[in-house]
Amino acid sequence: MRELWFQYVVDNKDQWCIGFTESRLLKVKDAVLSDSDIMFDLLKRHSAEDYSPAVMRAKDAFMFNHCLGNFVCNIRQKMIDEKIIKNK
Repeated sequence: MRELWFQYVVDNKDQWCIGFTESRLLKVKDAVLSDSDIMFDLLKRHSAEDYSPAVMRAKDAFMFNHCLGNFVCNIRQKMIDEKIIKNK
């Protein structure tokens, strides 16, 4: 499920933060997917392990937007940590 959520971010540019590009997202992918804190927040805390992005969006748009927003922010922070983008 983690791969599916990450791919959703890659495929939906309207969800990207400033500094995101497909190549940058792919550079940080393994670091994000292996980060237990990020994955706990996404999959357990926000129940994303139970739903694909499309299903969660249809079932509970508020939780979907909240969950996706947190995930995108965590991806951005990982890019900063990995020195892929600068914190501005």
